[in-house]
Amino acid sequence: MRKNSVLIISIVFVTLATVCFAGLTGSQRQALTDIANGGTGIGWTDLTLAQKQELKSSANLYLSTYYSYHIPNGLNADVWFVNFNRTAVVTYPNPGYLGLGDSATFTGMYLAALALKYANTTDESERLVLLVRINSVLDMFGVLIHVSGKTGFLARHAVIMSVPADGKVPDQYLQYYSTYDHFKNRTSSNPNLGPDAFVGATGYTNYAWLGASERDTYVGVNFGLAAVLAKINDQNTRNKVKNIIHAIIQDLTASDWYIRDGKSGGFLNVNLYRVSVTSTLKAALLRTAATADPTLYRSDYISAANNAPSLNTLNSSEYYANTLEFDLMYALNVLEAMDTTTSFDSKWLGRLQNDWNQAATHLNAYFAGVYLACTQNTSDAKAVATLLGELADFPSAPRWWRETLSSISSSTASHVLNREIDDFLWEREPFNIVTLGNAISVEYPGIDVFLPYWLACEARLTDYCGQQGTVYLNADMDHDCYVNFVDLKMLADKWLIDYSFYDFASFSAQWLNCTDPAN
Repeated sequence: MRKNSVLIISIVFVTLATVCFAGLTGSQRQALTDIANGGTGIGWTDLTLAQKQELKSSANLYLSTYYSYHIPNGLNADVWFVNFNRTAVVTYPNPGYLGLGDSATFTGMYLAALALKYANTTDESERLVLLVRINSVLDMFGVLIHVSGKTGFLARHAVIMSVPADGKVPDQYLQYYSTYDHFKNRTSSNPNLGPDAFVGATGYTNYAWLGASERDTYVGVNFGLAAVLAKINDQNTRNKVKNIIHAIIQDLTASDWYIRDGKSGGFLNVNLYRVSVTSTLKAALLRTAATADPTLYRSDYISAANNAPSLNTLNSSEYYANTLEFDLMYALNVLEAMDTTTSFDSKWLGRLQNDWNQAATHLNAYFAGVYLACTQNTSDAKAVATLLGELADFPSAPRWWRETLSSISSSTASHVLNREIDDFLWEREPFNIVTLGNAISVEYPGIDVFLPYWLACEARLTDYCGQQGTVYLNADMDHDCYVNFVDLKMLADKWLIDYSFYDFASFSAQWLNCTDPAN
């Protein structure tokens, strides 16, 4: 996930101390050090209840901050505020919203986190809120596949223009959009839009959008769509996913499985921009499509799955590519596990296991989270320690950009507190120990905390209703850790058969009580 350079006109620095929760004990950190050095992780001790509660608070704080600031216009953004109180976003000539070239990718990962949280939340009112947010993301993906006029092509980002006739976007977006040039050093006839930014097609002429999408755009979006299909049963939501993935597949098929926006120039502006879809990405997209519409896409998926390699070698020179690999493995594994008509479970699980074996010393909480959520192999001490330990030590929100004063190469992976701050830390090469200095009021979203956290919930590593030692109230008849209308209906259904006024009196005393360890 490459970053487009931005022109920074002025910077106000401030010195910040690292703020974090109590974090790990010395022995827990030592266990992580041993893992980085090739150890087994046998010295890891589980998080205490207090540590788990702090971890949950940290993940929820990052997620609530994300809701409030990091999804303007419905898509992911890093944000440059005028101050550390977040009173306003800076405007042109400074880039108020940054990282927009990776916006669709990270929005897909945010969508996956929402779906995982939905699946691991029992409170119905909270689930309704999550479902609304999930559908809001899907609606924006609907814009991204139509805004270019080439239905199914996924734009990197789209925003409603403030002055449509002139291609003028809101001032917080203007610096990024006006300089957006995938191939660099080109000029545009429109001073408000760079060479690879465009006005929307018919029906979307009030939008501007970013082209020159790459594979990471499709990987991230597909990751989110796959998570929704795996975790959400609401039919309206699933139909939106079906329509989105159908449009994507149809466009790629018509484009000979190249990603083409039909607008951006190629190298030296000779040929239209295009990027080939790898065999694994093709299989992952078709796996999602086959889950959404098995009649139409199952045979195509089987063919693509057979053509995709069984093993992968992690990328050491472009470490971010490994994040995309784990995104793909999540989509392939969770959807394959749901399908009794195909037989690629061992192939995708074997490839994921091989990926994890290569990354087991990297102290990468996201990789560990995907591995554990897909395999449920909680006997892997290295994976459990990496996921919970690195998250528990992760600095709490807010997380501001800080300059790197020094960076020393290391032969082993460094702990999270010694790594460079970034918008998704786990996609950055871990074999450096950095010294951080002053900060500016550019805030990163925190997906690298709340997404791995909900993967940990999926692996049953955090406190949850039903875990060993869960206490159920007598009135909690369905054992969901809440006494609510579901339990009342169960009582009413057997009124004067199994239950009497005596039972109702006891039930009333426990009405709306909760014993959920996670709440």
